[in-house]
Amino acid sequence: LQNITNEVRRIEPEKMRKIQECEVFIESVPNTGSATLVKNKVENTNKKYDRVVQLLSAAQEKVEVATHLERSLQQGRDLLSTYENKLVKDDTVPEDLRVVDRKKEELLAMGTELQSKRFLLNEAEQNLLRTKTCSNTLASKFQEHCPDIERQEAELYKLNQRFNNLSKQIDHRTQTLQKAKSAYSNYRTNYDKVNQFLCNIPNYEPQETDNIEQVETKLKNQAALLADIASKEQEVQKVSATAQQYQQAVKDYELEAEKLRSILDLENGRNGYTSKKPRLQSPAAKVKEEEAVLAAKFTEVNAVNKQRLQNLEFAQSLLRQQPEVQVIQDFAQTKKSVRPVEEVWKLKKELEDETQRRQQLEAEIKAIQNNIVHLQNQKPQETVVKKELLKKVPDPQLEESFHKLQQNLAEEQRKNKVLQDELEALKIRLRVLEHEKREGGQEYIVKEVLRIEQDKAQADEILKLKEELEELRRQEGTRENEVILLRQQIAVLSSEKNKEQEKVTEKEVLKLQNDPQLEMEFRMLQENKQRESALRQKHEEELSFLQDKLKRLEKERAIAEGKITVKEVLKVEKDLAIEREVNELRRQYEDEKSKGRSNEREKAELLRKIQLLEEENAKVVVQEKVREIVRPDPKAENEVANLRLELVEQERRYRGGDEQLKSCQNELAALRNRGPLVEVKEVIKEVIKYKNDPETEKELQRLREEIIERTGAIERADLEIYQLKQEIQALKDTKPQVHTKEVVQEILQFREDPKTREEVESLRVQLADEQMKHIDLERERLLQEEKVRQKEEELSQVKEKVVQQEVVKYEQDPALKAEVNSFSQSIESELKQIDSLREELRKLQRRRSELERQLEELEKERQARREAELEVQRLRIRLNELEEQERETTERVTVKQKVILQQDPQQEKEHSLLKLELEEEKHRRQVLQTELEALRKKLLSLEKMEVKEKVVFSESVQVDKGDTEYEIQKLKSNLEEESRRKRELDADINRLETRLSEVEFNNSKSSKELDLLREENHKLHLEKQNLLMETRRLQSEIELTATEARDLRNMTHVDSGINLDSRFQALERELDELKQLSREKDAEIEQLQNRLKTVAIKREQRENHLRRSIVVIDPDTGKEMSPEEAHVFGLIEWSLFVKLKSQECDWEEISIKGPNGESSVILDRKSGREFSIEDALKSGRLTMAQYNSYLNKEMSIQELAVLVSGSN
Repeated sequence: LQNITNEVRRIEPEKMRKIQECEVFIESVPNTGSATLVKNKVENTNKKYDRVVQLLSAAQEKVEVATHLERSLQQGRDLLSTYENKLVKDDTVPEDLRVVDRKKEELLAMGTELQSKRFLLNEAEQNLLRTKTCSNTLASKFQEHCPDIERQEAELYKLNQRFNNLSKQIDHRTQTLQKAKSAYSNYRTNYDKVNQFLCNIPNYEPQETDNIEQVETKLKNQAALLADIASKEQEVQKVSATAQQYQQAVKDYELEAEKLRSILDLENGRNGYTSKKPRLQSPAAKVKEEEAVLAAKFTEVNAVNKQRLQNLEFAQSLLRQQPEVQVIQDFAQTKKSVRPVEEVWKLKKELEDETQRRQQLEAEIKAIQNNIVHLQNQKPQETVVKKELLKKVPDPQLEESFHKLQQNLAEEQRKNKVLQDELEALKIRLRVLEHEKREGGQEYIVKEVLRIEQDKAQADEILKLKEELEELRRQEGTRENEVILLRQQIAVLSSEKNKEQEKVTEKEVLKLQNDPQLEMEFRMLQENKQRESALRQKHEEELSFLQDKLKRLEKERAIAEGKITVKEVLKVEKDLAIEREVNELRRQYEDEKSKGRSNEREKAELLRKIQLLEEENAKVVVQEKVREIVRPDPKAENEVANLRLELVEQERRYRGGDEQLKSCQNELAALRNRGPLVEVKEVIKEVIKYKNDPETEKELQRLREEIIERTGAIERADLEIYQLKQEIQALKDTKPQVHTKEVVQEILQFREDPKTREEVESLRVQLADEQMKHIDLERERLLQEEKVRQKEEELSQVKEKVVQQEVVKYEQDPALKAEVNSFSQSIESELKQIDSLREELRKLQRRRSELERQLEELEKERQARREAELEVQRLRIRLNELEEQERETTERVTVKQKVILQQDPQQEKEHSLLKLELEEEKHRRQVLQTELEALRKKLLSLEKMEVKEKVVFSESVQVDKGDTEYEIQKLKSNLEEESRRKRELDADINRLETRLSEVEFNNSKSSKELDLLREENHKLHLEKQNLLMETRRLQSEIELTATEARDLRNMTHVDSGINLDSRFQALERELDELKQLSREKDAEIEQLQNRLKTVAIKREQRENHLRRSIVVIDPDTGKEMSPEEAHVFGLIEWSLFVKLKSQECDWEEISIKGPNGESSVILDRKSGREFSIEDALKSGRLTMAQYNSYLNKEMSIQELAVLVSGSN
């Protein structure tokens, strides 16, 4: 630019010198045509020079402002990249609270510093405004457009978005750190308190040397200790709650960090998996492990202390059964001291008795002590501590699906970004159009033709007219100054002639009338012609006058010469003034004659062209209408076409990604339904909390947040679309001079049916009621089960009562007791299995509802995106129409829409889904009601049963069975009933698995046979083609040989007759051999054709299969494509696509072996529906005669399928 400026300044002195020379020339010949032409050239040169100087100054200013803007944008990018890199390095929350406080202070300082650097973006906005002003100046005055302004505006918008996201990121992280700090402080305080209590638990285990008082003291202390442990359960729950709060805060922090990293990876074009560095272990995992260890420790301590309490109670009962030996010995010694000496023999006898009794008691005490030691050493049956070994191994399929979902998410984010950029580009383009509309149109117009139907003759004519237009424009610079007006009229008529025509198939009658502009121009041409004729007549009159004057002067001179000769001799000299005047008149006469001839030629040429143009414009074209479409730039039109193709490609990619996302979701649902593989070593009767996989929960949380973010993006897009609509409506309100034409167009539009909507609302209310009833019944069922369990525990516990009245001891039969215990354990195991299955069922139901909700959200999001894309496409079309209407204000089309209300397929689908959910909820409620009634009956039966007491006496044993046998029989019957149900379920499962394996085997066998037949058919077809080609080749060789033989017969050379005869015989032999070979090949071909027919008959007999597919033909290219491809390329709409897909079928006859024998069904492979032939025969849709016709191959499988399915 500086070089150009220097060059212009260097040219300025030379320009001034040339202008002075021209002024001198004008002063020397002021009244000539050349002076006028030179004067105009000088003025044009000055104007061009001034324009170039202004353009250079404006361009220099634009370059300076653009440089400042680029520098500001680069500073903004560097600033934001610095802070983003600082935040990216921070992965998780620190463990130490002091480090958390320090990080929080750093984030606050970073936020303050970031806000203080806001002036850089403000400066960039100011520079952008100045750049826009300079660009508008260049565009309005010099038609010089700046393409970088849109990119710079988009970059500034992205920088503002990054700045706002960075501010939100810092604020969110600060709040999350504060939550994590408070939650961790509460967790650590409660954890240390509970852990210290559990570590300092006293041990009140009974010892061998303890007496009954010590055991009772330990029993009281143990009961108090159990009460303290029970009171600590709320604190343990509080620790779990604070731990979950801390984990949630850390998860939020890590999620925000991961989100920022993903956004930066997408913007920088890096791979999200390769760019990740290994991160430290999250402190939330450590807190979770500590919380799980504390809960397990609390459960273990509670169970151990309960067992100690039971041991103390058992030891107390044993000690109370021992006789008081020491009291008896003291009594004997006292009695011995008061006895007199003379009764020694009695004392000796008593002593012996007491010795025997003492020995007997010592033996009994020793046996009891041995029993106590044995019982102490033997662990009770119920003291089993739960130890679960959960080995967490990442599922490879789940991990792969997780990666796929991440890739799909990145693809969706990229698509959203592309749509956002397209919206920004459309907004910028709309602003440019509005600015051009306010500032006025450009000084040059580029005209293009929009052809509705291709016409080669018309295209050739257009090319010729364009060439003529270019030729006329080149000739405009060489014409003289006197015909400027005519040259402008020729350009106008040429532009009117070059208007492109497009065929519009509308039945309308065009009134033929002269164009007023052409009439005005014709009148002007007539006036000019008359004026030129008058001027020519005037010049002719002057010429005739001069010629008469010349003749008169010559006559006078001749008369004068004659007189002089007669009278006197005079000296005659030429009159120089008259001679000069005559020469000047002659020269002017010649000039005027040449000008007249040139004007006549030019007028004749112009009149001929005008006549041709009037004839072409006056042609009547039936059912054709000329419409001029003015577009701003062909490059912009090509860019719009490329954008449309890219939009179609993006829609195709989006549908492919959507299908891949659906497949990943189905695979993820299958993996989730499979459930985690947990190996449980030992089981106790404790409460087991079922929790979902944390990775799955994390993934679900991430997907929910992504759904929320994308919903927000869609809402922003809707807002921008609404703004664009308002701007387009404002542009539409400008009313040009228009010609109104009415075109009736029928549009099919889906609207909500009020009845269906009311029915859907009522079904939703019923569904909510059913769900509430289901929840109430579930709660009541759990309450009843708890009551039943408590009642069974009360029945299982036997109260002991010591009565010292008689020396008779009753106790249960050990064998009977063992049998009762085994039955009780079996029933408990069955009940546990039922409870686990019910819990798994509830878990699966919750997962299903969650997945259904996510699926509905994804469906809504997909629908919203489809609507947004359609809206963007419609806005583009509308924008193109506005661009055309800005330059062509000659016609307006009033469209009358004829709306046909039909049932919305989406609403109908939602209606059917709600009906199905309602039926399922009703069925579940009925099942729960039956279970609740059964539990109520069982509870009533258990409440009627009395609590049994076991009376313990001293010596003699007597077996008393009582009602225990009835209870045993009842338990046996329940156990047998459960076993029978289990066997029936196992038998059903085995039967179904057998049937499934048979069906799969039959399908695989049929498919293999079908593949073999197809492969054999293909091979036979290829062999047939080869044989046909060989036959053609042989026939051509035979014909060639026959031709040579005929030529040889016609040869009449005598000298070579013998050789020709021998050659002829050899050729005849060869011809016979070829004929024989041809007959063999024909026989072989016939044999192969028969074989092919037999194979086709066998295939028809085995396959019985028909497939109907629908093909859409492109009217422009004639290409055949499926409905999916036609919908992708925009040839058909979504409703028509759904209708065509529903009409496609793939019928197949299948034989099924069941308990009632073999039966045949018709299967539609497309939809998976099956139609039984026996049911069709019973219902009358199919008669036996029709079925026999099908078996005899008189009826096709398609006709049979139509009759069996009842779709006729």
